[in-house]
Amino acid sequence: MKSNSNQSINNSDVLIVGGGMSGLFAAWRLLKSKPGIQVTVVEKMGQVGGRLETTLVDIIGKDQTSYPVHDEEGGMRFVPKGTGMEHLWNLIDALNAENEKKPEAKLNTVDFVMGDDNNRYYVRGKSFNQTEAKANNFNIWSTLFNLAPSEINRDPSKILESVMDDIQDQNGIQRPSSPAEWANFRNNCTYKDFEGNPIPINQWGFWSILRNYGLTEECIEMLSHIMGFMGPFQDFINAGEGLQILFDFPDPKNAQFQTLEKGFQSLPDTLAKSITEAGGKIVLNETITSLTKSNNEFTAVGNEIYTAAQVILAIPKKPMKALAKTSPLLSSNPEFMKAVNSVQNMELTKVGLYFKERWWHQDLNINLTNGPNFTDLPLGSIYSFSQYPADPVKDKNYFGPAALTQYTDYIRGNFWKEMQNVGKMYQTPEFPVNPPGTAPCSKALVNEIMRQIKLLFGLDEKADVPMPVLTTYRVWGQDPYGFGYHQYKLNVNDLTEVYPKITCPADNLYVCNESWSPEQGWVEGALIMSDYVMCKGFGLAPFAPDSFATTV
Repeated sequence: MKSNSNQSINNSDVLIVGGGMSGLFAAWRLLKSKPGIQVTVVEKMGQVGGRLETTLVDIIGKDQTSYPVHDEEGGMRFVPKGTGMEHLWNLIDALNAENEKKPEAKLNTVDFVMGDDNNRYYVRGKSFNQTEAKANNFNIWSTLFNLAPSEINRDPSKILESVMDDIQDQNGIQRPSSPAEWANFRNNCTYKDFEGNPIPINQWGFWSILRNYGLTEECIEMLSHIMGFMGPFQDFINAGEGLQILFDFPDPKNAQFQTLEKGFQSLPDTLAKSITEAGGKIVLNETITSLTKSNNEFTAVGNEIYTAAQVILAIPKKPMKALAKTSPLLSSNPEFMKAVNSVQNMELTKVGLYFKERWWHQDLNINLTNGPNFTDLPLGSIYSFSQYPADPVKDKNYFGPAALTQYTDYIRGNFWKEMQNVGKMYQTPEFPVNPPGTAPCSKALVNEIMRQIKLLFGLDEKADVPMPVLTTYRVWGQDPYGFGYHQYKLNVNDLTEVYPKITCPADNLYVCNESWSPEQGWVEGALIMSDYVMCKGFGLAPFAPDSFATTV
């Protein structure tokens, strides 16, 4: 059917705008629970999955053998089964059950190894490894920072734990361990100010609560560079948010995570296949520019026109605000728009560097295998990865093609934007053109990032090391991509001001996304809020025991 403007009109029972994990999960749940329902998913990018995007390439090693190497442009990991993220694990199990007779389609999970005592720091001009950091009762930190006596000879991660312990003691609670418990913590718990007045956690900033506890600025500076994220320390978010994301990584060198053997993108790809096999429709490269409602029917306009009795907007803050500008149905709802603006966009920069040899593992003075390495340089952190995570012995003896990933947030990303703006792009004979969906780094950026990596690894910045054969540059937050993650701002009570207001802005119109979730920054957050909408709006049963729809 054609409209007056000669655009095709596509009708369905439920239209889902956004093909990230929240949108795909909603489509899959509906199709599996309501046989015969017509569901259409429209996605602005050329692939589904949102911030789950894996680059997989074959690289010929020095032995002239081709090896597969993959790197994650976005999300990388999740917690082990039985320790949380119940929606994600139940989804993986359900998809594997669907593909029981198709072993090639199975989502195999493997360890996402976080390293060992060879993993490194580069702080205030000094490169050292975990063994050196632990030596003499963590004495090295007091030689680099002007710490107070109470901060000396302590594992930095334990310092942050002491702040959390003090808050817990004041409120008589245990450490939060579920989405509902963290939401209760930031919205209903308090921390006393200098006069002894109990102040709600969501009215404290993360920086200010650390100072109120009594940490020196030198200690806070130290923590901001070695805990993996700078944003919580310096952006305008509430303390409950900062504590939650940092306690997701309480001690990076000892944290336990898993990932998918074929890359994290294999999850949305498998989910999308299940959706289409169940009769769902997925439209790529389609941006919805306006949404209206008339006579109990919604009309969404993009390259084509889509009509539906029910609509789910499974998109983050950035495209939601753009859609609201042209859709009075959204913009005329002040409580909804306040909820949309309750979160701070958090930008993340990722640079992928692919090499013909795993030179950082070959050099016994470095001897890195996997996991994060932290710096106070613009570099932020560098991750190396296991080639054979299921076989540590085989992995230890692997020296072939591999990748390093630079991962940084907040203002450090601005430095790399500047470097990316300088000169020509970095291409090699092995990869004269980048893989689809990726952008190369500039030559200037590659030169600078290699200088900083060498410093981190304890080498002279002019040392001769192999150069990458392929590079990728991604800024989550720079068009056309959404932001890396989101955090609730100061003074926001998400239990009373966000979830009741944002998930259903109008009859039969629903919203779900990681942006406004109790597990921001994780796939689990997207799934939790999708499940919330499925329960509250469509009457489906909770997908996991810790369903947010039934625990708050």
